[in-house]
Amino acid sequence: MAGNLESVLSSSGFQPEKYVKEIAQGGDTAEDLFHAKKQVQIIADETSKSLKNNVYRNYTQFIDTAREISYLEQEMYQLSHQLTEQKTLISTLSEMSITSEKVESKKDEAEESKEEQEHKTPQHGLMRILEKVEGCSSITEVPGRTLVHEGDLVELDTDSLAPLQRVHAFLLNDCLMIANWMTTRRGPLRYKFQSLYVLDESLAVVNVRDVGSAKNAFKILKFPNAHLYQCDSPKAKKTWYDKLEETKKAKLHKATAQKKELTPEAASPFMEKPPINPFGDEEDEISQPVDEAPDLLESDWLKEVPDDLDVCIAQRDFDGAVDLIDKTNEHLEKCPRTPALKEYRLKLDVRLKQLGEVLIQELRVSAGTKLQGGPRAARRAVRHLIRLGKSAQASNLFLKQRSSILRHSMQGMKFDQGAAVAFIKRLCNIFFNNVQSTITDFTKAFARSTGCYSALTVWCISEFDYFMVTFNKETFTGENTMSAMAECIDVTHKHCVELQDQGVDLTYGFYSLITDHENGVLLRSKEKLMEANKRSAVEDTWKPMDLQDKPSLDKFLTEMSNIGVASIHAFVYDDVCISLTKNTVQFSKSYLVYMDDVLKMYQRMNHAAVVRCLTDLLKAQLLYIEASLKSEKYAKEHKFILKNAHFLLETVLTLAERRFEQSVGHPCDKLAHMHREMSRLKGVAKHTTVAYV
Repeated sequence: MAGNLESVLSSSGFQPEKYVKEIAQGGDTAEDLFHAKKQVQIIADETSKSLKNNVYRNYTQFIDTAREISYLEQEMYQLSHQLTEQKTLISTLSEMSITSEKVESKKDEAEESKEEQEHKTPQHGLMRILEKVEGCSSITEVPGRTLVHEGDLVELDTDSLAPLQRVHAFLLNDCLMIANWMTTRRGPLRYKFQSLYVLDESLAVVNVRDVGSAKNAFKILKFPNAHLYQCDSPKAKKTWYDKLEETKKAKLHKATAQKKELTPEAASPFMEKPPINPFGDEEDEISQPVDEAPDLLESDWLKEVPDDLDVCIAQRDFDGAVDLIDKTNEHLEKCPRTPALKEYRLKLDVRLKQLGEVLIQELRVSAGTKLQGGPRAARRAVRHLIRLGKSAQASNLFLKQRSSILRHSMQGMKFDQGAAVAFIKRLCNIFFNNVQSTITDFTKAFARSTGCYSALTVWCISEFDYFMVTFNKETFTGENTMSAMAECIDVTHKHCVELQDQGVDLTYGFYSLITDHENGVLLRSKEKLMEANKRSAVEDTWKPMDLQDKPSLDKFLTEMSNIGVASIHAFVYDDVCISLTKNTVQFSKSYLVYMDDVLKMYQRMNHAAVVRCLTDLLKAQLLYIEASLKSEKYAKEHKFILKNAHFLLETVLTLAERRFEQSVGHPCDKLAHMHREMSRLKGVAKHTTVAYV
C-alpha cells in the first residue's frame, strides 16, 4: 500500500487538490482519513530522512574532493609552468641551425681522450670524489658506480638569471652529483655534498639560449624543480650536454635490458605454486596431456592481455589493470602447466613489476619534492598494492606519505609573539586531525592485514614525538605566563583524550615528556608568588579596604565572584568598605588563579609537586597572620586580624579543597590536614610574644 502510494505521489502528473478530494469522497469513516494521513506522513518522514542522508553523503564527498583539490592545485600549477618552458624550448630548438657546431681541435680531442682514459678506472674516480667532497661516502659505496665527467659550474637563478653560487658537478654512470664550494676550507676537502639527481626518465637536460650575461648555460629539469647551471665556455657546455644525454640513454637502455632478463624463479602472482608431493618422490607431476587438454592459451582476449596491461599502465587505469590481473590469474589456474604457459607467465610478470613500480611511485615521497597526489590517490594506490600482495610495503609507504603531509602542514605554521595559546590550538588541530584521518584511512585500507597495525602504532608515537618538540619549544618559554602554559597543556590533553576513542592513547607519553617542564614552572611560579606576598606583608597595616565609590565596589565584587568567592558581599560595610586587608584580598586572588592553572597542569606524575606548591603558599600566608595575632604591634586590630584569618580558612581554603577534589577526583589530604592544624588561629590569644611578656 505504501509502495503504491509513493509511486502515486511521485508521478509527474500528480495533482494534490484532486488527490485530497478523492480521499475525502472515498473515505467511509474518519479512521480511513486518519489512516491515509498516517501513510502520507510516513512517506514524508522517509523522504526527509533520505534527503538528509544524501545531503550528508554529498557533503562528505565535497570535503574529500576539496581536500584532494588543495593537494593537487599546486602540482597542476607547476605542471603548467613546466609545459610552458617545454614549449619555449621547442621553439628555441627549431630556430637553431644544425650546422652551427664547430670542429674541435686535435688538442681538445687529446685532452678529452686523456680525461676518459683517466675515468676508465672506477676506483680511481671514486677515490678522487672522496678526497674532494665532504659527506658523499654513501654515494661512492654503491657497487658498479663510476665517474664519467666532472667540472666547475655556476648555479643561476631560474627567474632573474643572477649568479647564486659556485658549484662542482660530478657526472656518474647513473646520477649527477652537485657539490658546493667551501671557501673557508683548506686542504683536499674543498667541496660539500649538496644534491643528487638520478638519471631516469623524469630528468631532462635542456639547452638554454644565451640571454644577457647568462651564456653557455643548460637547465636540469627534475619535476617539480628546475636548476640552471652556467659553464665557462661553449666547449664545456657542449661536453656537459652530450655526456649527460649519452649517460642517461645508456642507463635507461641497461635498465630495460635487465627487465627483460627476468629469471623463472622470480616471485609473481602469475607464477604457479609448485605442487607438494607428500611421498617425497622425484617423479614429474602428472598433468593432463597437452594434445588431450583444451588449448586455453589460444583465447583471443588472453593474447591481448599483455598489451592491455601496457595500455592500462600508460593511462594510469590501475583499477582496470588489477582487475585484468585477477581475471587472468583465475583463468591460468585452469591451464595445464606447459612450457608455453611458463613463457606466458614470464611475459605477464614484466607488466606486473611495472605496475607495482608505478603504484609504489604514487606513494613514495623523496626529499625536496612535492607529493605525487592527495589522500584519495594514496588510498587507491594502497588498495591496488594490497590486491597485488604488497601489504607491508604499501603500509610503510602510506605512513611515510602521511608523515610528509603532516610535517609540511606543521612547518608552514607561523608563530606570533605573545600568542602561544592560539598557536598551540592551531598546532593541535592540524596534528590530531591528521592523525585521526590517518588512523581511519589505515584501518579501512588494511582491515584484513592485521600484521600492519604495529607499523601504525610506531608511526603514531614517532609523529607525536615530533609534535612534542614544537610544543615544548613554544610553550615552556620565559615569555609565556603560567596561565598561558596551563591553557596549552589543557588543550593538548583534551585532544589526547579524544584520540583514545580510536584506540590510540598518547596521554601517558604526553605527560612523561612535559613532567620536568611542569615541575620547573610550578616551583618558579610559587617562588614568585611567595616573594610578592612577602613584599605585600611588609607594607600591610591591617586596615580595611576603602574602595571610595560605588563603581569601584561593583568592579571588585565582580572580580571576586569570577574567581569563585561569591560570599564576598558579607564583608562589605559602609557601602564602599571591605572588612579585609588589601594584602588578604590580593593573596586570595593570586592563590585561586594560581590553583586553577595548577589543576590544569595536574597529572599523577607531578601530584607531589602540585600539593607541595598549594600547601606551601597558603601555609606561609596563614603563618604570617598567626605572627600578626601574637604581635604587640597589632594588639588593637586583633578582631580584624581574626576576621581575615577566618576568611582564609573558611572561604579560600575550603574553596581550594573543593576545587581540588572536583578536578582530581579525590580530596587532598594535606590541604585537609593544614585546615585542621591552622584552625588554632581562631583561639590565638593576644600579646603572647616574648617581647610582650
